[in-house]
Amino acid sequence: MGGYALIAENIISEIKYRTNIEQLIGEYVQLKKRGTTLVGLCPFHSEKTPSFTVWPQDGHYHCFGCGAGGDIITFVRQVENLEYPEALEFLAKRAGIEIPKTVFEQDNSKQKLRVLELNRFAARWFHERLFSSEGAAGLAYFKKRRLSDKTIKCFGLGFAPAGWDNLKKAANAAGFSDNELAGAFLAAKKNNRTFDMFRNRVMFPIIDSAGGVIGFGGRVLDDSLPKYINSSDTVVFKKSRNLFALNFAKKAKAGNLILAEGYMDVIMLHQAGFSQAVATLGTALTQEQARLMARYTDKVVVAYDSDKAGTAATQRAYEILRDAGISARVLEMKEAKDPDEYIKKFGADRFAALLEGSADALSFKLRAIKAKYDLDLPEEKTACLKETASELANLESDVETDVYAAKAADDLSADKKALLSEITRLRRSRAKRRQKEELRRSGLPPSALARTEKNGKFDAICAGIIRYLFDNPADCGRVCALLADEKLPDPFWDSVLDYVKVRAPEGAIDISPLGENFTVEQMGKLSKMLSGPSPCSDMNEVGKFIDRLKLDRPIDIGDDTQLMEHISDLQKSKKS
Repeated sequence: MGGYALIAENIISEIKYRTNIEQLIGEYVQLKKRGTTLVGLCPFHSEKTPSFTVWPQDGHYHCFGCGAGGDIITFVRQVENLEYPEALEFLAKRAGIEIPKTVFEQDNSKQKLRVLELNRFAARWFHERLFSSEGAAGLAYFKKRRLSDKTIKCFGLGFAPAGWDNLKKAANAAGFSDNELAGAFLAAKKNNRTFDMFRNRVMFPIIDSAGGVIGFGGRVLDDSLPKYINSSDTVVFKKSRNLFALNFAKKAKAGNLILAEGYMDVIMLHQAGFSQAVATLGTALTQEQARLMARYTDKVVVAYDSDKAGTAATQRAYEILRDAGISARVLEMKEAKDPDEYIKKFGADRFAALLEGSADALSFKLRAIKAKYDLDLPEEKTACLKETASELANLESDVETDVYAAKAADDLSADKKALLSEITRLRRSRAKRRQKEELRRSGLPPSALARTEKNGKFDAICAGIIRYLFDNPADCGRVCALLADEKLPDPFWDSVLDYVKVRAPEGAIDISPLGENFTVEQMGKLSKMLSGPSPCSDMNEVGKFIDRLKLDRPIDIGDDTQLMEHISDLQKSKKS
């Protein structure tokens, strides 16, 4: 963290001045006005009811669901998975501000920037090879797949020639080391020899939402295995947190996203005019990818392959999208195995009609459940109804539950009331299990809950004193006098108090410099403190808080002896 101090506060202030928090967060979250605040679905956890709140006038945000919060720097750190200096560079670039390069030559920031430079070099090199004599077979492959020159150039497609070290030699000549190539998953080392990871494959560069090349996918030209090789996770690339072609799809005005399985499906969809198409990167859909899509839309059409594996993947994707607050529909292609084949067979207009008539994902899931059972057999029909009820128990809306239960009961020739009764029973049972699981995860016996509540109040007292100082910095001297220069018992709040003491004479106190040494979780704690009304309206109330601090010391919830001593101390103080 020591190197971060090189970033002057006047630069941080200028970045914040030039960055509109509403516009910044609005690029990731669909925000709606609610009085003087803005609300939306949190990009950091799955939710269906908006609990993510932005205060534009104060320049901070807070999620009342997961506790995430902070300023624009903290937001970029979380949403782009960046370190503090990298988040500042991201914002500075966005605002047209130049930060001295020496600031970033530290820790793993330099490594990340270096990998991005190497990936950019490799993407250009692969693209150049595609249009050279070495890449004739690769170019012929793309032409056979009916890709135009414009599409090939738009996606930066390329070719990795056969041979063990073609890219390695070119990268070495450009100043990149073998270790850097290995760290970017562009090369591998074995028996003291470094060789290219991608050989004799057409190449698909993976570009993030900021326009950086973060990884690659490579496909063989025949039916040999493995058909695809995708970049492993690196310092700049996490498969579970990125989507292919999102850099283009986020700009589409379609009002939804199309989720396909592979690179070629997405590229063909874009060429046909469906620029809202994206794909996962060699993995099943993850919760992180669903939340990433939720930043741009609340409607997704799943266009996976029409085979058995694609159908199963569609059902899993629906559940993940549902948990992220996304309304999912399913594209059923009965006359083709995937979007690429469908468009080539029937054209873009017919695909658009198919898209328009896509079924809602829950109906698709219920039909798939029904297809698994022989409804002429009583035990099979019972099992089908139980699985249907289990699926409908996931719905939050009673109206939606009633509509789908009525349809399911009709399809299965069953009693709607009995189906609804089973749904209610399942919901109650699940709620009890969740409560038990939360208690188990806490690691505390029930007898300890009262003690944790006491510590929670203690933390709230510290937060209340600090909040008063943020609102009334001129009273800092008087508050410190009441504390008699004692440290706050909580190390986190005491470190904030030290910062406030330094900044109070300047007037308004900005939380941004604290992000230099605080984690995003700690910044969320600060944001929570600033999010609600202040518990202290004047110095008299602050004095009462400080008196309670001195009387109610924090309790070690794991030490029953200390708890008894604490109770004894309280009793003695009351008698005196």
